[in-house]
Amino acid sequence: MMRLVKRRVVAVLMGIALSGCTAATGSLTQTFGTSHELARLNQTLNPKAKANLNPAEGFDGKAAKLALDRYYKSFEHVPPQPSFVLRVSDFKTRQ
Repeated sequence: MMRLVKRRVVAVLMGIALSGCTAATGSLTQTFGTSHELARLNQTLNPKAKANLNPAEGFDGKAAKLALDRYYKSFEHVPPQPSFVLRVSDFKTRQ
């Protein structure tokens, strides 16, 4: 009798474990990412801009170098990490 119960329990557990291997696609997985893709496409100002290989105008080399130098310099000084102190002595216990 116990042997039959053990076999049934093992069979049910194997069925549950193997049910996770099924490849069912629901309605959510079929349209996954559609909203993100539509939002990205709607925010693109000029979709054909990647075909234009002309150099950008209005930003000379000296200004670009200064901007890049300022950008790289911003990573040299690392702000100190905040220190958190929890004082146990501040808490009073009831007597």
